[in-house]
Amino acid sequence: MPTTIVTTTVESNGATIPRVLCVDDEPLNLILLESILCPRGYDVVSAHNGAEALEIIQTERIDICLLDVMMPGLNGFEICRLIKSHETDNIPVIMITAHSETEKRIQGIEAGAEDFISKPFDTDEVLARIKMLLYAKSKNDRRIQEADTTKRQFLSTMSHELRTPMHGVLGMTQLLELTELTKEQRDYIADLKKSGKNMMVLVNDILDFSSVESGKAEVNVAEFNLKQCINDTVVMQKNNANEKGLSLDVHFSGAIPDLLMGDALQLQQIVLNLLENAVKFTECGGVTITVQLFETQNSHTTSVQIAIRDTGIGILPEALTRIFLPFVQEDGSATRAYGGTGLGLTLSRRLAELMGGTLSVESTRNHGSCFTLLLPFAVKA
Repeated sequence: MPTTIVTTTVESNGATIPRVLCVDDEPLNLILLESILCPRGYDVVSAHNGAEALEIIQTERIDICLLDVMMPGLNGFEICRLIKSHETDNIPVIMITAHSETEKRIQGIEAGAEDFISKPFDTDEVLARIKMLLYAKSKNDRRIQEADTTKRQFLSTMSHELRTPMHGVLGMTQLLELTELTKEQRDYIADLKKSGKNMMVLVNDILDFSSVESGKAEVNVAEFNLKQCINDTVVMQKNNANEKGLSLDVHFSGAIPDLLMGDALQLQQIVLNLLENAVKFTECGGVTITVQLFETQNSHTTSVQIAIRDTGIGILPEALTRIFLPFVQEDGSATRAYGGTGLGLTLSRRLAELMGGTLSVESTRNHGSCFTLLLPFAVKA
């Protein structure tokens, strides 16, 4: 099998050089495209078939794709549909064809292609069409970024504005509890207090998410006791687990160091989010937290693995790839039945990555889930 040709990406005056993926099963065509693009300052990545092209798109930054129509295996139309059906749908595609028939162009448009160029290549045409689409993509990317910034600012502002009156509502419920009330009135107050606390959880989730998304969240490294941190977090969910008749167990495996250096508050927030979900989505059985050393790089650094396993409803296979996306739960019925913003897992993964770690999940529908957190820490001497 021919190997993929990849030229080195460089930076010029702080600006990223556009990367062009050229896909063609004819090596001569790839050489011709490289001879046109490389001298004009483009970074060219070449692939000889659809499988290579899709792998490159999934693993590397690509700004625009030049895609031959007729290839063995996956043809250009099929590859284009796959590109446009995933997170890579913002990559402009120019179809390369030796045919000028209207039927071929219609097929390309239906597959999602933005433009066409014909063989044999005309240098000026190739450069003009690439320049036009990259300019349009740049404008669209800026609009998306501006809209995203506006959304984060709105969420942050509204969350702050909501939190102040909610503190007042919760404060008044506490004062009302101190007055003479009938049993019926106390039940009303308890419901009001519970709803207020749920509202505060939602508001805090949005605030935390906005902070991480805007890059304002920081890792504050300090000495802490890992076992105490985990045990304190578990205590916060004990009552919820007991109310549902669930077991909630913690196991520390191996020689866990007494003291580590890291951000205990961020760790606690991740574990609390995962525990809350585990208890929420489990109706019988229980939740088990297992903490163990995963890897010790040297006497000063170690990686800790924290696995949170439940016997709950589990997650459908097709939902596993999107549950870490913002505002996403497995399906609408989960939101109606269990509530929540769908931000907890997104926030947990972002915080794990901020701390230099990972968060992954394994799940079987109706048999439970296991979320595994892997974080690096410095060992206190």
